[in-house]
Amino acid sequence: VHDGKSTADHLIGRFCGDKAPRNGTIITTHNHLYMWVNMRTTDPQNGFALHWESIEPSCGGFLEADYGTISSPGTPGKYPLNRNCTWEINVRAGRRIMFHFFTMQIEEHALCAKDYLQINETLGERAIQLGLYCNHTVPAPLYTSGNTAILYFHSDGDTQDQGFQIGYSTVATSPGCGGVFTTPEGTIRSPGTGDEYAPSQYCVWTIQLPPGERIRLTFQDMDIEGNQNCYYDSLKIYEGSNEDAPLIGTYCGEELPFPRTLNSNVATVTFTSDSSFQGRGFTLQYETHCGGEFHDPSGIITSPYYPNHYPEGRTCHYEIVQPPEKSIVLNVLDMDIEGHWHSGCFFDYLVVHDGDNENATEIGRLCGGSEKIPSDPFYSTHNYMYLQFHTDGSYSYRGFKANYTTIDRRCGGLFKESPGVIRSPGGDSGYSNEENCTWTIQAPVGHVIELTWVSFELETHFRCQNDYVEVTEEYDGEDISIMKVCGRDMPSNVISMGRIMNIYFHSDESVSYNGFVANYKFVDTSKSCGGRYLASVGVFTSPGYPSRYPNDQECEWVIEAPNRMQIRLNPISFDLEPSGNCDYDYLEIRNGAHANSPLIGTFCGDEIPGSIVSFTNHLYIKFYSDSSRPADGFRIEWDSTQRGCGGSLTGSSGDIMSPNYPSGYSPFSFCTWNIAVNQGNKIQIILVDVDFQADGDCRGDYLQISEGTNSIMKNSQKYCSATNHAPIDISSNTATVQFMSGFGHGGNGFHIKYHSICSGKLKGYSGVIESPNFPNDYPSNTNCSWIIEAPIGNKINISFSHFDLEPGREWRANPCGYDYLKIREGENDEPVTELGTFCPLEGMQMPPRITSTTNQLFINFVTDNSLHYGGFRLEWIVHGCGGHIKQASGEITSPDYPKPYPTEIDCEWVIEVEYGHSVQINFTDVQTEKTGGCDYDKIEVFGGASDEAPKLAELCHTDKPRLYVSPINKMMIRLHSDWSHSGRGFSAKFSTVQTMCGGVFKAPQGAIHSQNYPMNYPVNQNCEWLIQVDNHHVVNLTFTDVDIEGSRNCSVDYVKVFDGPTREHKVLAHFCAHDKPPPILSSGDTLLVVMQSDMADVGKGFRAEFERACGARIVTNGTGTLVTASDLHLKNSWDGHNCSWIIVAENPGDHITLTIPHMDLACAYGSCDEECSEHALQIYEGEGVDGPKRGQWCGLKTPPVIVSTGNALTLHLATYSYSDVSFSATYSALNS
Repeated sequence: VHDGKSTADHLIGRFCGDKAPRNGTIITTHNHLYMWVNMRTTDPQNGFALHWESIEPSCGGFLEADYGTISSPGTPGKYPLNRNCTWEINVRAGRRIMFHFFTMQIEEHALCAKDYLQINETLGERAIQLGLYCNHTVPAPLYTSGNTAILYFHSDGDTQDQGFQIGYSTVATSPGCGGVFTTPEGTIRSPGTGDEYAPSQYCVWTIQLPPGERIRLTFQDMDIEGNQNCYYDSLKIYEGSNEDAPLIGTYCGEELPFPRTLNSNVATVTFTSDSSFQGRGFTLQYETHCGGEFHDPSGIITSPYYPNHYPEGRTCHYEIVQPPEKSIVLNVLDMDIEGHWHSGCFFDYLVVHDGDNENATEIGRLCGGSEKIPSDPFYSTHNYMYLQFHTDGSYSYRGFKANYTTIDRRCGGLFKESPGVIRSPGGDSGYSNEENCTWTIQAPVGHVIELTWVSFELETHFRCQNDYVEVTEEYDGEDISIMKVCGRDMPSNVISMGRIMNIYFHSDESVSYNGFVANYKFVDTSKSCGGRYLASVGVFTSPGYPSRYPNDQECEWVIEAPNRMQIRLNPISFDLEPSGNCDYDYLEIRNGAHANSPLIGTFCGDEIPGSIVSFTNHLYIKFYSDSSRPADGFRIEWDSTQRGCGGSLTGSSGDIMSPNYPSGYSPFSFCTWNIAVNQGNKIQIILVDVDFQADGDCRGDYLQISEGTNSIMKNSQKYCSATNHAPIDISSNTATVQFMSGFGHGGNGFHIKYHSICSGKLKGYSGVIESPNFPNDYPSNTNCSWIIEAPIGNKINISFSHFDLEPGREWRANPCGYDYLKIREGENDEPVTELGTFCPLEGMQMPPRITSTTNQLFINFVTDNSLHYGGFRLEWIVHGCGGHIKQASGEITSPDYPKPYPTEIDCEWVIEVEYGHSVQINFTDVQTEKTGGCDYDKIEVFGGASDEAPKLAELCHTDKPRLYVSPINKMMIRLHSDWSHSGRGFSAKFSTVQTMCGGVFKAPQGAIHSQNYPMNYPVNQNCEWLIQVDNHHVVNLTFTDVDIEGSRNCSVDYVKVFDGPTREHKVLAHFCAHDKPPPILSSGDTLLVVMQSDMADVGKGFRAEFERACGARIVTNGTGTLVTASDLHLKNSWDGHNCSWIIVAENPGDHITLTIPHMDLACAYGSCDEECSEHALQIYEGEGVDGPKRGQWCGLKTPPVIVSTGNALTLHLATYSYSDVSFSATYSALNS
C-alpha cells in the first residue's frame, strides 16, 4: 500500500497472513491510495475485503510531554499538497523547550511564500516568531523563552518535498523565571539582578494547592514598564492551571494592585518583558486561604478537612452575604476546637462578627468541645455576618460545623452594590410609628458615594426631633454627620468624602407620613469632578490628582456647612497653568452656593491664599481647564467647625449676602461684615434685596449699616426691606454691616452690593489718598477725582510713598496717555493751574513733592482698559497757620503778630487738654478790621473740636482781655480775614482748669447729675460725664430723675449716652423732657453721658446712678489680660447669677487664644461636685452661650489653653453661693 498515486510514493506497508493491515485502518496523508496485490494461489480461502471513504485531512496536535518528535505529514515520504498543520507544545512551568532538527527538506522560496514551517512562542497574548524555514538546510538547535511553542506547517498546491523531522525536549529556564509552587505560602519575584528585571523574558509560575483550598494573592512591590493595555511588559494571573483559564488581571506600571482571593486551588502567573525598558519588577506573595463567601439563603460552613482534624497555623475567613432587609441566623452544630472557653480562647478559636469584616462588632468567640456550643443562635443586625477561624501551630482537633438561615427585616441593611435604592419602611403605604432603621452603604476602595433624593415626606419639626433622617459618613476614622432632615422639603443631594455612608431613620409615636426614597451610586474618585458636600470636614482635589489633571475639564463643588457655621479652606498643594489674568486654567471660589454668588477670588499658577474663610455657611468652587498645558492640580482641605458668619472685605467693590440666601436664613443669627476701602475713598451701598420676616419697627430680623468699624460705629441705620431705599452713602472709607435674626423663620434674607467712590472733598490738617484696590492692581476705566481743601490762606504739601502706574511713552506727544495722575490747584472748587500730569517715565519713576499756592488741590486719577498696576499712595498735610495743640498751657497768636495778619486767610487752632478738664483761654489783645458786627474779619471760639460745637464767642476788636472756658477738654479758635483791610490780629494764652460740668468718674459705683441739680441747669451747656469701671467689666447706668426742656426729636436740650469714651461710639440712649430711659448697660468698661442745652428754656436736669456690672464685650486685635474684681456685683442669691465676657478678634479671620493662669472658684467644704453646681466657669465658641461648649470648670484647677475655631470666645461665670469667686485670663488674637 502506497500513500499516493503510484509505487513511487511512500510505502505505507507490505501485508500478508491473516492479520488486518494496521489493525484494520489505514489513513492516507494524500488524496490518492495505490495498492498492488500479488496472488500466487487460487485457493478461494485466500484474499481480502475492504471498504473505503474520504475524510477531511488532519495533522498536528497538542503535546504536553517533556520530550517528543514532530514530523511533516507523509514522513518518510513526501508531504501532501494543500495541507495546514499545527502542533502546540505546552511543557511544565519553569522549563523551556529546545528543538533539534534531524531533517529539513521543504520547497525552497526566497520569501517562504509557498511551502514553509513556522515556529512561534506565545508571550501573553502576543505570538513571537522564532523561526521560518523553506529550504534544504538543517537549522541549528532552537530555544524558546517560556514553556509553550506553536509549530505551523503549510504546503500549497504545487510542488512536494520530503518534509522535516524535529525532536524536542525541555531545559531549565533563566534563574527565577517560572516554576511550580505547592507549599501553603510563598513568594514569586520577577527574574533579574540588581534594580531591574531581565529583558526579553517569558516566565510561567504555577501555584498548586490541595483540592478545596483557595489562593490569596498580595502584591508587595510593583514596577513594570507601563503603558496603555500593558502591551510591552506585563504580569498576568489566571485562575487555573494554564493560560486558557479565566484571566484575573493584567498588571503593569507602579500602582500596587489590591489583594485578591481566588476561588480555585490552582493559579498561573505569567511575566513578559521586551528588550527595551526595565523596572524593579514585582514581588507577589501567595498564601492558602480557607473560608469563602456564602450567598445562598441557607448553607453549611465547616472548618478545613472537617470532620478530620483541621490544619495548623491557619486563619480562615467566612463571609455570609444576603440581600438587604434580611438578617442572618447562625447555629453551631458541632465543635471540637483547642482551647478553654473560660481562659479566653487564645489558641484556636472561632469568632463571629456582626458585619462584613473582622473589625465589625464581635458577637461570639468560641472554642472547646461540644459542651461549649451556645444554646442560642447568633443573629446579625443586617444582611452580613463574618466568621474568622484561627488555629495556632500546635494541637489540632475536629473543628466545627455550623449552618445558617435568614429571616426578614423591616428595614435597614448593608449595601455594597451600585447603583441602589434606599426606601423607608412601609413602601407606598408610608412608614409606621416608632421605626428605627439603619442603612450602611459601602463603596469599593477608591470610590465615594453619591446620594440623590427621589421623594421625601416626613413629619415637620423645627429641630427635627420627632421623625427624621440623619446621614453620616465615616471619614478619617470618625462618624461625621452630613445632614439631619425632616419635613417635606427635598434635601440636598450629597457626595460623601469617604467610602462608607450611614443613613439613620427614626419615627416617634405620633403622626407618620409617606417616607422617602433615595438613589445612590458609587463614583470613581480618579474620575470624579465636582459634587455637593455637607460634611463638617473634608477634602476635594482636581481630577486625577496627584497626577496631572486632564484638559477640557469643568468641575463645580458646593460645600454646605450647618447654619451659623463658616467654612475654612486650607490649600495643601496648588499648581495650575499660570496666566496673567487666569484666563486659561483657574479655580474660582465664591461666597455662597451659586455660580453668581459674590466672588472671593480666581486663582491659577501656584498663587492662592494659605487660608480662605467663607462669609456664610456655603462656598461655591469651580475648576476649569482649557485644551492645553495641564499641571499637577490641587488638593484643598476644608473645615466647617468655625462658628459664625461675616468677614472683612477690602476690595473696591463686592457683594454681601445673608447665610443661605436666597433660600432663607436660620434663626438666632448674628453676622458682622467689615468693609474697608482705600483711604481717601468713600463707600456707597445698594440694597439689592432685603426680605425679612415682617416687623415694622425692625426689632426682630434686621440689617444694620453703620459708618466705622466694630470698635467705633456711628450713624447706624436699620433696614427691614429694600422698598424705596436710595443708595446709602458712607462718608468714610470704613463701614460695618450687621445682620440679626430672631426666633422665627421667614423671608429670603438680604443681598447688598457696595463699591468705593473715589471722589469727594477732604478737609482737615492731614490725610492720605490711595488708588482703588491699593496695593493691589487698580481696575480698568477708572476716573477718580478728589479735592483737598485747607483753610483759606493755607497751602498744601503732597508727597508720594508709592507710585506704580502703567509706564508712559516718552516719544509720544502725550507721554502719559494711558494711565495717569493729574494734579491741579485752584480755589472756590474750581481748578485753575495744572501742577503736573504724572506716570512712570525714564528718569522719573516717582512724582516730586508738590506744594500748592492756593488752599485747594484737585487730584484726578484716570486709567484705560489695558494694563493694570499697583497704583499710588500719597500723603498730604496743610502748610500754614493753625494747628492741633495738645498741651496743658501755652500761647497762640495770629500770623505775623503784632504785624498785620495776611488777607484772605482762615486759621484754625484746636486745643486739647486732659480729659475731665476744660480749656480756659484769655485774649489779651484783639484787633481786627473794625465793623459793627464782625462781618469781615473775626475770631470765633467754639466749645469743642470743630465748628459743630457751641460757639462761645465771636470777636473782632476789644479794648480789654476776654476770658472763655470750654465745657469739655477741647476748644477751637478760628481767625477769618477777607480780602481788604487787616489789623494786628490777636494774642491769647490758654491753660487747663477744672471743668464746670461733667467730669471723669473712675469708681465701681456712684452718681452723676446736671449742673445745679436739683436747681435749673444753665443755658448754653455742653457737658460730658465719662464713667469708667474696672477693666473687663461693664457699666450699669440708671436714670432716677429727668427734667429737660422737651423738643421734637430732642434736638434742642437733650441727654445722649454713648457706648464708649467718645461721641463717635454707638448711641445707647437719646432723650429729653421727662422720658426716663430703662437701665442702660454698656458693652465695655466705659460710658459717655453728654448733656447739651441751648440759650432758651431750661429745667431741673437729671440725676443718674451707675455701678459696675460683671461681664464685657472685648474687641481686640492684639493681646490683653482679663482680671475679675473681688466684688463681681453678683447679686448673691440661691437663684444663681451669670456673667459673660465675650472676647472678639477685630479681624473676623483671626482666632482667640485663651489662657487662664489663676482661678478661685472654691466650693464649700473644700471640694466641688462633678456638675460644678456651686460655681462654674463655662467657655463657649462664638458670641454668646448658645455656641458649642468647650468645657466647664470649677474649684482651683485651671482649664487648658483654648484656641477658638472662629473669631470669638464667650466666658460665662455662674455662681450659686455666697462665697467670693475670681479668675484671671490672658487672651490674644492671632491669624493662625
